[in-house]
Amino acid sequence: MVEQLPLKQLVTGSSPVEGTLQNNKNKVYYKYYKKLKNMALTTKEKTKIIKGVSENEKNTGSIDVQIALLSKEIDKLVLHLKKHPQDVHSKRGLLRMVIKRKKLLAYLKKDSEAKYTELIKKIGLKK
Repeated sequence: MVEQLPLKQLVTGSSPVEGTLQNNKNKVYYKYYKKLKNMALTTKEKTKIIKGVSENEKNTGSIDVQIALLSKEIDKLVLHLKKHPQDVHSKRGLLRMVIKRKKLLAYLKKDSEAKYTELIKKIGLKK
């Protein structure tokens, strides 16, 4: 069993994502960090999405950007849930994201129909 040490002392390797836990006799692969690598969007992915959707790169809070980021996160979570169908907590998070995206899309459609159709074509949603 691995001793209860601070995380910085436990993790060895080039980065925490690829790190291992160190014990005196054996090394245990730290699966939690491996999962984190695939779950969240990286800053490079986020900036790429923002550049593709928004006219201004600094306008990260616009509805268009929020919907595009939520769509990408939803796609990643769907892939995760195909591998891990018993992950109830991720299912709950997925449902919350889908509901939030649905509300934002409804607001955008009510506010500006042209932006709505343009965004749906950019993202590739089936509507």
